[in-house]
Amino acid sequence: MAEQLGDKTHAPTPHRRQQAREQGQVARSQELAATLLLLGSLLAFWLLGKPVVGLITGRLVSHLGGEAWLEGDLPFALQTWNQTIAAVGVALLPLLGMIVLIAGASHLLQVGLQFNPVKLLPDMSRLDPIAGFRRLGSMSNLQRIPLGLLKLGVVGAVAYYSLQSRRGQFLGCGKLPIETLIALMVDVIFWTTFEIGLALLAVSGLDYGLARWKHERDLRMTTQELREEMKNLQGDPALANRRKALQREWSQNPGTSAVPGADLVIVDGEQSAVAIRYDAATMEAPLLVAKGAGRMATRIRDVAAEHGVPTVDRPALGQRLSREVAINAPVPQAMYAEVAALLAEVFQAAGKTVDGA
Repeated sequence: MAEQLGDKTHAPTPHRRQQAREQGQVARSQELAATLLLLGSLLAFWLLGKPVVGLITGRLVSHLGGEAWLEGDLPFALQTWNQTIAAVGVALLPLLGMIVLIAGASHLLQVGLQFNPVKLLPDMSRLDPIAGFRRLGSMSNLQRIPLGLLKLGVVGAVAYYSLQSRRGQFLGCGKLPIETLIALMVDVIFWTTFEIGLALLAVSGLDYGLARWKHERDLRMTTQELREEMKNLQGDPALANRRKALQREWSQNPGTSAVPGADLVIVDGEQSAVAIRYDAATMEAPLLVAKGAGRMATRIRDVAAEHGVPTVDRPALGQRLSREVAINAPVPQAMYAEVAALLAEVFQAAGKTVDGA
C-alpha cells in the first residue's frame, strides 16, 4: 500500500546524491556556520588582537587623559581622526583576513568544495513580495521558531551566569585606571562571548543534525523513481539483457581467429555456424574449432568467405554440432561419418585426400 501511494521507501542512490549536489542541494546549517565563525573570530582575536587592543588603548589614553590640547580647530580634529583610522585599519588587516578565511572554512567543513555557477544567476522570483511572505510563513521557517527560542534562552542563561560570576570585579572598577578598566572590559567581553559560543556550538550541532536528516529524507526515492533512474543509467532492461547475453556468448567463444585455418564450415541457414578442422597426421577425429549463433554465425561465415574456407548448408548436422560439441572438442562418433563425408567432398574438390596427401 505504501508503494502504491508513492512513499519514498528507498535510500537515495549515489547518482541522485550527485545530481542534488550539482543543483546546490546539500545539508547545511547557517547556525553552525555562524557559531564556527564566532569561535574562530575569537581565536583570531586571541592570536592577533593584542596589537589592536594596545593601539586603541593608547589612543584612548592619549585623547581622554593627560594634558588638554592647545589646539581644537576643525583641521586638527580631522587630521587626528584620519591618523587614528589609518593606524587602526592597518592593525586590523591581519585580524580581518584571518576572519575571512575562517568564514570560508566554516562552510567548506559542511559542504566541501562546490562550484555551482547557476547560483550566481539572478533569481527574479526573489523579488516577488507575495512569494517572500509565503516563504516567511512556510513550514520550514515555522519549524525554526523553537530553535530560535532555544538559542535565545541559551544565550541569556550563559550570559547571566558568566557576568554573575564576575560581579566582584565590577564592584571596584570605578577606581581603576583607564588602561586597567579597558583591559577588564575586553577580558569580560571576550570570555563571556567565548562561553556563549561554546553553548551555541551544541545548539548548532543539533541544527546541523536536523538539516542532514531532512536532506536525507528529501532525497529518498519511490520505487518508480528508482526504476526510472536505473532505466536511464543502464538503458532499456530488454536491451541490457541482450547485451549481457552477447557478452556471455563472446566470453565463452574464443572468436573467429581459428576459422581461417579450418577446412570446412557447416551452417544452419542464418541461425548457426560451426568450423571444422581435420589433419590426419595429428588428429584422430575432426575438431570443432569455432561455433556461434546469430551475429557470431554471420561473422564465422564472413571470415570463411574471406579466406576461401568452403561452407556447406546442413541444418540438422549444424544444429547438433553447435548444441552438443564444445569448441576444440572432437566430433562425436555418432556424427563422425557424416562430417567425414563432407570433408571428403571438400578435399576432393580441392584436389587433396582425407589423409592430407
